[in-house]
Amino acid sequence: MGSIVTIDSRPALLVRGHETTTTIGLYDASDVAVVPASWTVALKSDTGTVLTDSGVGAVTWPETIAATVALGDAYRLEWVFTESDGTTTPHTQAASVCLRRLYPVIRVQDLVDRVPRLSLTATEPLLAVAAADSKSMMLAAMSTAWDDIEDYLRNKGNRSHLVIDSHSLKMPHVLHTLDVLLHGVASSLGGGQYLDMSRDFRDQYHAALRDLTLQYAPADGTTSGRRRQASVPIFTGGAWDVSKDDRYRYQDDVPSTWGTT
Repeated sequence: MGSIVTIDSRPALLVRGHETTTTIGLYDASDVAVVPASWTVALKSDTGTVLTDSGVGAVTWPETIAATVALGDAYRLEWVFTESDGTTTPHTQAASVCLRRLYPVIRVQDLVDRVPRLSLTATEPLLAVAAADSKSMMLAAMSTAWDDIEDYLRNKGNRSHLVIDSHSLKMPHVLHTLDVLLHGVASSLGGGQYLDMSRDFRDQYHAALRDLTLQYAPADGTTSGRRRQASVPIFTGGAWDVSKDDRYRYQDDVPSTWGTT
């Protein structure tokens, strides 16, 4: 039996005509990274295999999808990881071939604009750590919040790579980042002020998503698009129950009408 028990892979977005790097994390039962001796990958659709490739060591696959490959979401990457003892582990990863991907538009300064005490030069900084650590914490929260937003779009049947006006997601991203950051600080350092601020930004984030509309491009790449209305934010497993409790909770009775037309 191999040592791989966790495979960290998000749905792959392969931008046609441009090199896209797909990275997968493999971990053992102790959450220690596993580096396979070798691996193979095949991009497949319902009609057959589009391409195959292989590599050794860490699973990082740079690939340029040919312009002749059809756009669409009905693709998959079929991986096989081979460990040094010969054990093989297969894995299937959802994939889309697209014309673009959605990128975040916020920076650390956007967080500071909302909470000046997050400034790396603040006289009384909100995060009682070194400036370099403070910036790292903010960048990590930004990344986590963005992953949540992309998961939200995907889980409700809306493809993030078709969003035209990424700027519409700026304020939700800022607000959710501040919630993630301050809730994490409260968990590690304690202090009611962090929890209160976290809840406040969470409420604002939910309100921003309820009022949010996004313009989508048709999947064929034409420039005309339509706008869709957002609703209650959804995360992996359900929606946040914004209760008086300071923990994140999930509930299953959330309307599933986000993005319908």
